[in-house]
Amino acid sequence: GGGVGVGSDFGSRGSNAPAPEPENSTVFVGGLDPTLTEPDLRTHFEAFGELVYVKIPAGKGCGFVQFTQRANAEASIQALNGTMMGASRVRLSWVRSGGGAGRHAGPVGMGQGPYGMPYGGYPPYAM
Repeated sequence: GGGVGVGSDFGSRGSNAPAPEPENSTVFVGGLDPTLTEPDLRTHFEAFGELVYVKIPAGKGCGFVQFTQRANAEASIQALNGTMMGASRVRLSWVRSGGGAGRHAGPVGMGQGPYGMPYGGYPPYAM
């Protein structure tokens, strides 16, 4: 009985980047101040590189920013995640493409979904 090399493809995994898709250059902005507009969001992000589009769906408290270059999107997440935009602190993460609304995948590193508990762990306006 000739053994087929079971461990042979072991090393080929792990070459993938940890981010969802290498071509993904769209940033999800959560916890958005409802008074912010798309031009406001654009000014925050265009410093990092050329933008494809900026979208703020009405009433969702979130936004989407797509860059032409993935590296620029990555830089904006590093720099802006957890910063204040308008009156609220924003949460930045990669948009998961794939058609669904992404209810099954919560935000990175947090157990609760974005709509589960409003203003979960934040003290009310303790400045």
